Amino acid sequence: MNINFATNVLLIWPGRKAIDITLIKEMVDNGLEIIEYRPYTNQSKDSIIRALIQLKKNVKIVLINNEIHLMKYCDGVWVGESDISIPEIKKMSDFNDSVLIGKTVKNLNQFDFAARHNASMIGVGAIFKSQTKQDAKLSHWSLIQEIVNKSKKPAYLVGGLSIASLNLFLKNCNIENLRIAVSSAVLKSSSPVRAFADLNSFVVEYRKKKNK
Repeated sequence: MNINFATNVLLIWPGRKAIDITLIKEMVDNGLEIIEYRPYTNQSKDSIIRALIQLKKNVKIVLINNEIHLMKYCDGVWVGESDISIPEIKKMSDFNDSVLIGKTVKNLNQFDFAARHNASMIGVGAIFKSQTKQDAKLSHWSLIQEIVNKSKKPAYLVGGLSIASLNLFLKNCNIENLRIAVSSAVLKSSSPVRAFADLNSFVVEYRKKKNK
């Protein structure tokens, strides 16, 4: 499966939050195409499987999750910079060529390794401190810019992103193909659908200006 290069915003759905199909469908109507389901520490396997099945059954969307042993219940997996390597994932019995692999990268060596082993997409950051992943280490903005602009696969900026923080970052960095991964900025908003739509529109308009 090839991820659509027009994909703008990846939504991270935390395992502690109950699946809200109505809400997700409204966001799909406003441009959402991909969700990363992120289980919480010690979340039971059965609970994760139920959530993944519920999402795949009810929403037409690309679905990835962080549990590599459950890749058969969705479209792919996302692994951190210090997690299992891409070659190891490809050796697993549930892996096939249609499985998407997302990989977080923190430096050029990690990026080169991910690119060499054909990661489907990458996450780059953290740019700012995040409510969702509070232990994430911040990355230098110049390095983030270099990695994102080198990537031939979808590269998502991660870490504490909102329209305000994006404006600050983009005043200092030149990103050729903007894509973002968000969670709290949408799901902790008083109006999640509006928050998502605004972020999606921001990315779309930025890319239009860059492609003129």
